[in-house]
Amino acid sequence: GKIDNADVIIVRKQILGKFQLESGPLANADVNGKDGVTTLDITFLRRYLLGLDATFPGCTTTSAQPSITVVSPNGGETWKIGEQRTVQLTVSGAPTSSYLQVSLVNGPTPIDIRAFTGPSGTISFDYSLPTTGCFTDYCHNLTPGEYKVQAVLYDKQPCNMRFPCTAEKFITSDLSNVPFTITATVSAPTQPVVTTTSSTTVGKPLICGSLGDVNNDGFVTADDKELTRTFILGTATPTDAQKVAADVNKSDSITSLDLTFIQRYVDGLSATLPGCPVAN
Repeated sequence: GKIDNADVIIVRKQILGKFQLESGPLANADVNGKDGVTTLDITFLRRYLLGLDATFPGCTTTSAQPSITVVSPNGGETWKIGEQRTVQLTVSGAPTSSYLQVSLVNGPTPIDIRAFTGPSGTISFDYSLPTTGCFTDYCHNLTPGEYKVQAVLYDKQPCNMRFPCTAEKFITSDLSNVPFTITATVSAPTQPVVTTTSSTTVGKPLICGSLGDVNNDGFVTADDKELTRTFILGTATPTDAQKVAADVNKSDSITSLDLTFIQRYVDGLSATLPGCPVAN
């Protein structure tokens, strides 16, 4: 039940042929795990007894197994389609040739959103939630609902039609603990309400036709800027009249510059809009 100098003496006798150990004790004497008892085993026994070594060469060492943890989103969050959000994971012990595939899941078919080769440590990336999620050969509709992030580690890149190979091997995986919610983008109303104080409307008067009055309420306000922003983001579709009113610099397209010019006029920083005719 203990290791002491008596064990060293018995091993020496075994080597010199003065003693014959049975199979069990003989295996115990082979402390360097080389399938034979030699003077090296005596050396390793002495080093262990002197405290020079904490273990024997023949002891089996277990290396840490690869692991993945989904850090965020990990449940309870709310994401809107069209927003950019951060996905974070931690990976340890993954082989350098391994392949990490990150997906959104709310049904039988994962929506693959990112992949990494030889992942290690903390992995963080931004993901913009489109109306469709695409990766390599596949596209899937990204619709409102409850989702989890799934991270799967393979020994190499999975085979597909573009990447023929021998089948990959699954190593480990992780999933968000609790679902998070993806919601639809709320479009701005086509006719925003203009705030009024007493009988004075908060806004600027029209100075050249309907230019700047995107919501057709008779004034140029911050609401017109926000409605114009939805046209740029593609979350709302302008009518022909709204296209003309929102293009305040007369560039034949609606851009972020139009937002700037509307805001400057509303804030009183500009006395006119770029698209208004210049008086001689």
